[in-house]
Amino acid sequence: LCLNYLPNMVKQLTEAATGSQNEAVLELLEVQYELIHKVLRQHWRNYFFDESMHQGRNSTKAFKSQESRDFFFRAMELLLASFNSKDIPPSLFRRNLNIFEDLNVTHRLYEQQDFCTAMRPAFISTLLRVIVDKSHQLLEEELLATVYGLAAIDLDHFYSTVLPEFTREYIRSAQGHEPSASAVHELLASTINQAQDVPSFALNFHRFANDLRFHIAGQRA
Repeated sequence: LCLNYLPNMVKQLTEAATGSQNEAVLELLEVQYELIHKVLRQHWRNYFFDESMHQGRNSTKAFKSQESRDFFFRAMELLLASFNSKDIPPSLFRRNLNIFEDLNVTHRLYEQQDFCTAMRPAFISTLLRVIVDKSHQLLEEELLATVYGLAAIDLDHFYSTVLPEFTREYIRSAQGHEPSASAVHELLASTINQAQDVPSFALNFHRFANDLRFHIAGQRA
């Protein structure tokens, strides 16, 4: 229901609507994400993952079936799409951010191996783009906290690989051509000091977002 019927219904209503998404679409979206949250939260152990393999913080947890794996990744894709949407209202964006955070607090989502490998970089890049674009500026502190939670699983990899790739892709998308490696390096070196704690991380990324926007504006001038 929440992965097939509701997304199709939302798509049909959105295509038929004029202007912004109408109230019926928003209500369906709320139902869809709430169902995803409940299914994942309540059935994490008895349907999705083999807890018998969970022995410690970084242990691998295998999916119990191909069906459960498909559901999990489709659910993650729908959440990711909501963070990418420019039409979603702040209240629903915040609710989905809270769903995402709750799954991590309750079931350590960010440490789940398949999520880390297949989805974590995409979520980090999407949320960083939202911060830099100021598309949900009122939620910036919550966004930064979520990005930190995702990055903290492997901060070395985040600083050495994920953040440079995001910066390169963001500049390329804005300018229409590939930035030089030196330009990306200089931008990061001047703003990022590889902070390990949440307050320093947040301050770093306030500065990084401002400098990245300034860099793009300067190149366009």
